[in-house]
Amino acid sequence: VDLDVGGNRLTGALHPEISRLNRLESLYLEDNNFVGTLPPEWSRMDKLIFFSVAEDDLEGTLPAEYSKWGNIEEFVVSGNDLTSKIPVQYSRWSAIADFDVRENRLTGSLPPQFSILTKLSNLEVS
Repeated sequence: VDLDVGGNRLTGALHPEISRLNRLESLYLEDNNFVGTLPPEWSRMDKLIFFSVAEDDLEGTLPAEYSKWGNIEEFVVSGNDLTSKIPVQYSRWSAIADFDVRENRLTGSLPPQFSILTKLSNLEVS
């Protein structure tokens, strides 16, 4: 199941209730005007393979709870105003191929545990 509302100039906060769509495999919310934080409750969407909230107006942290996404292959949150460190727990994403967190205000360095992510082919952290 896919939900793609990218590029629609949608506004408002990202609602925790989206986590009720627990069969979602793709969630594309990029290129809108969403504000607020990434809801930790979304970690319940454990079937997610593709996730993008790029080029919105999000702030706050990268929820460590998202490490429960055992099938995630694409994680794109670029072009927001996120300010946390990259959670070391994300190194559990054994299927991750595309990890894009550039153009935020993240702190710290890439966790060394990311070196075990053998499927990672695109890493954007600048």
